[in-house]
Amino acid sequence: MAEEKNGKRFIEIPYDQAIMLTGLAKWIGRWGGGEPIGVFISETEIEVEDKRPEPKPRKLILLWQAYLTWWEFMELRKRHKLRALSVLRGKSKMDIGFEAEVLAVSDEICELYRKKMIQEGRDTAGEIWDYLVKIKGLGDSGLLALIDDIGKFDTVSKLWAYSVGGVNDDGRMTRTKKGDLDEEGNPKKSSVNLDLAALMYNIEDQFVRQRTFPYRDFYDQEKARLRELHPEPVAAVKGENVPKGYPWPKLFTDMHIERMTRRAMGKKFLRDLWIVWRKIEGLPISEPFEDRNEEAA
Repeated sequence: MAEEKNGKRFIEIPYDQAIMLTGLAKWIGRWGGGEPIGVFISETEIEVEDKRPEPKPRKLILLWQAYLTWWEFMELRKRHKLRALSVLRGKSKMDIGFEAEVLAVSDEICELYRKKMIQEGRDTAGEIWDYLVKIKGLGDSGLLALIDDIGKFDTVSKLWAYSVGGVNDDGRMTRTKKGDLDEEGNPKKSSVNLDLAALMYNIEDQFVRQRTFPYRDFYDQEKARLRELHPEPVAAVKGENVPKGYPWPKLFTDMHIERMTRRAMGKKFLRDLWIVWRKIEGLPISEPFEDRNEEAA
């Protein structure tokens, strides 16, 4: 439903779409050939009961809001890009011209909110933002938005467990599997922030590709150390080429060594970030440690 107010055309939309489409409204006018349109939320939508859980308290709330908005538009762009590829490959009869228009608009919106996210990082995060932007491979402030408050992690091990996962007493990575229950019999929640873990994977990749100092140097040294420590053949698979008595599944193929090295490099970066951030916040710092067995898990 549309209506005119003060010479402008307004469209009523569902409450749960209002925030995203408000950002889109600035560009929608291009498609219709007219002036940009506005967006309003109807009173009936506001009166609907909101059954969502209360949001978590956040320290960098404006940075989180900007990051979340950017991420939502990136996900929207990803879906339309996949749809366009489906058309180009002959698997869909949708209009490729329409998808091209959506992608052109979404590119501009994503860039707009990426800059907004960076600006909020400068304004709200302060010194720790200045520290991060000097590190090659960190192009935005998503990391700070996801961690939010370094005061929640009184040891570096807790930050590791939250970001890339911890290890148990046997030296294996702790993973929460489907069907795992807590002490009260409820579905067990993972201690790892999956969005942060995915971001750390990308950060580690950028450190390697862009040869970020000092993390690429650490990566090269650690990879050589692990390969020397575990010189198993690359072709080693379960039941083949395995030394007698070897504790499967720790077979150190090239891919095992690569992932172990990147994980160790990511933990070194998080340790450095933890120290610098807590110093800036004036928080106590326990002695950081390097557990080779944990890094090799």
